[in-house]
Amino acid sequence: MRILLLTIFALLFITGCSVSNTPNTLLNNFKLQNQQAVDNLLQNTKIPQNCKIIVTTFANNNNLSQSSKLGRIITEQVITDIVNHNIKVLELKIRKGDIIYIKQQNGEFILTRNAKNLIKTQKACGVLVGTYSVININKSYQEIYVNMKLIDPKTNVIISSIDYIEPIYLSKNER
Repeated sequence: MRILLLTIFALLFITGCSVSNTPNTLLNNFKLQNQQAVDNLLQNTKIPQNCKIIVTTFANNNNLSQSSKLGRIITEQVITDIVNHNIKVLELKIRKGDIIYIKQQNGEFILTRNAKNLIKTQKACGVLVGTYSVININKSYQEIYVNMKLIDPKTNVIISSIDYIEPIYLSKNER
């Protein structure tokens, strides 16, 4: 009987932890996912010591000129993680120019296809772009699909890319 109770307790504990949907748990899980993604993105990427990276706001994959709180949170977490790898990131919120378009309530987007202007005006050797999609699987389960790419602005070639999925279990109140 004691083994049965311990087994039930263990199953309840494991299940409860894996589907916990409190805001703090979701944000912590998502933060860890973003951190791991940046680690993997940069793992085999050689970035020169004085290189400066531009990180644009992660865009809604259904409308690439829009973002949301989710996209801006991902962007800020990714910037922090890149800086923690001792890579310089240009802060776009205080820069002005015709290369980066700052759309209030949405974020920073690259409007130019002229990468040479981007290199000259921002002195960047890499641009990190990303998208996200929220996918409704059923009434109690969603997934957030995130993709990020590090691009060489001289050639528009993708240097490194990664994607991942973060599951979200919805409580009865959130359905």
